[in-house]
Amino acid sequence: MQTWRMPAQPPVDLHLLDDFSSDFYDKLFALYPEWKSLASRINDSTSFQVFVPSPGDPSSHLWISTENEEVTVGFGTWHSHYGWSDVDSTISNQEAFDLITSILKEESAIQAFYRNDEWRGSVIVSYADGFFDDLDDWRAAGATRTRRRSWLGSLNLEQALPPL
Repeated sequence: MQTWRMPAQPPVDLHLLDDFSSDFYDKLFALYPEWKSLASRINDSTSFQVFVPSPGDPSSHLWISTENEEVTVGFGTWHSHYGWSDVDSTISNQEAFDLITSILKEESAIQAFYRNDEWRGSVIVSYADGFFDDLDDWRAAGATRTRRRSWLGSLNLEQALPPL
């Protein structure tokens, strides 16, 4: 199997990032310096993004961005925004880091639902919840199969969903 790798990006010029992005950039790459070469500015904005291929499924990526002074963390077909509400950015940024850690440690995975080959939605599921969302709700919405992906692949699953 061939592993997809994003080409190395030119280093992000920190002087071109806004204060929010620069602060998050410093904190992110202090924790994960090996990802720094995968970072790039978002178009000509003052924000950055990073796409990190999953070792468990190279077609899935953990991606992080700071566009619009909010942190977005995504994996596979799912994403969540942090900092868009009135919550203090220190708290919301910590929530984003907690999620990244949870994904990397295989404590959380992404559960996607499909009607045949048409994507219907995705949720994050955790070990504490048994790694399943309420399947009856998704079956009622017409989902016929589910696909779970985790960072290392140990939790990956493909499963047909019987009709209600």
